Amino acid sequence: MRTAGERDGQASRDLARAWSQAFEQVAEPELRLRAVLSLAGPLAGAQRAIVFDEERVVAGVPGAPEGAGLQRLFQRARRVLEDELVTPEMYVARIAPQRGERLALRWRSPGGGSLEIARAILASCAWALEGRTGSQAPADLPGVAATLERLEQLVHDARRMKRSFAVVFVDVEPPSPHDASGRDAVARSLRREVRANDHLGHLGGDAFLALLALESGESEAYPAAQRLLRAAAGADAYANVGVAICPEDGVQPDELVEKASAAAMAAASLGALQPHWFRESAGRSFEERALVRARLSDGDPATLIALTYQPVFDGESGGLWGASAALAWRAPSAAPAPLAYLGGESDRAARVALERWAIGAAANAYRTWRDAGRELQLHLPLATRGDAALDALAEGFGTGDAMRHVWIELVGSRDEPPAEAEAFARRVRALGAHVGAGAWRVQFEVAGPLDFVTVEDADDVRTLAALALGSVVAPVVIAARAASLERARWLVRHGATAVRGEGLAEPMGLQELVRWASGQQGPLGL
Repeated sequence: MRTAGERDGQASRDLARAWSQAFEQVAEPELRLRAVLSLAGPLAGAQRAIVFDEERVVAGVPGAPEGAGLQRLFQRARRVLEDELVTPEMYVARIAPQRGERLALRWRSPGGGSLEIARAILASCAWALEGRTGSQAPADLPGVAATLERLEQLVHDARRMKRSFAVVFVDVEPPSPHDASGRDAVARSLRREVRANDHLGHLGGDAFLALLALESGESEAYPAAQRLLRAAAGADAYANVGVAICPEDGVQPDELVEKASAAAMAAASLGALQPHWFRESAGRSFEERALVRARLSDGDPATLIALTYQPVFDGESGGLWGASAALAWRAPSAAPAPLAYLGGESDRAARVALERWAIGAAANAYRTWRDAGRELQLHLPLATRGDAALDALAEGFGTGDAMRHVWIELVGSRDEPPAEAEAFARRVRALGAHVGAGAWRVQFEVAGPLDFVTVEDADDVRTLAALALGSVVAPVVIAARAASLERARWLVRHGATAVRGEGLAEPMGLQELVRWASGQQGPLGL
């Protein structure tokens, strides 16, 4: 990982601005501090991170402020007199000249971490301590207090009357992340899919909680969660949906919310745009997913799910660099795409973790491409716990020259133990493949020094922050979702080393890709 000396202060300013806006709906300063530290501390290479004053730890991660590890860091950092101190063991700095709070990071590695990102955390903490409050709940939905009160009542009824209900956590990514009207549109769309006797509340920011009565058993929650996903898509938004069931997953309100939230985070991190159960086996058991998996495994040529390839262009030369593999639903007019894989009714390719069959298909694609006399870099998303897919990777590509053309994007859970994900990344590297991650999806420390970072183009502020972060932590930055050639040029000017998107070339089948490449008249004018 490159240090701050290799970059100017623009990266830290962009990152701080993006994090500030990402958490603008969290009203309590201490919660905002924890959010910033949880997200950004690992990116800086910190093992522990605290904000403290002369008397106490105001916020810290991991664990509670009273924890032994955070208290040891507090006792050491409080003795620092400088406004900013950087050592191989720690970073300590005053958050703002007029404030008494300070930030302390204990580096994970003895050689230190990223000073650039540490300073971005410092700026974000200053913003978090301003005490700014979020806006009112969108579309006049019940807020946190009313939602938790309703949840407590349902838990009481479940105990007394032996009833079950579903807690569905909906984490939405609206089309315009900082536009309140977009959030209102999503809220209205979600509310239309909730029955009169159920409850939909707003937890702040882009998080919603649905409480659904289950009359006929747990399987009833699956189509309901699917409808919420479709509702978000109808408002031009993405949603990650997590489900916990009372009493099977717990009988305490806080526990149920925590488990549903963890399931939604897992859905996002695994790239599976589908309702995700806290007990993963429950979600997998439902009929639709079984049917989809059967269609994939039996090799039926009429299957409606196919592996597609989107061309990726070199940012410097404009020539074809490689292709990014993704799943696509091939008959949007015949039936909606199964949410177990794609999460919507579009025939556009979806960024999901590829399973064993798809890895084998990608290996065949590489051989076809090589036999045609072309050199192709293959960009493949792979779940960090996908041992079967990793075995398929080794079987399909071997450990020789072919593997150096494979670029594996790790799609793993944010809360999984870093040691497990790091071990998985080492296995990928041992095969000879490149290792990378999405800019906002996976903790960067799990993979050690990354070979590449993928940046999904969004609004300018968020994209600039992600490009700045990517250029700090990896030598290759792949920008995705370029809507036009002009936008691709903008992405390259701001740090992308490779770029893809519908504005440059649509996802296509293997033979289409071969024909398309042979008909190219020259490089793009990037």
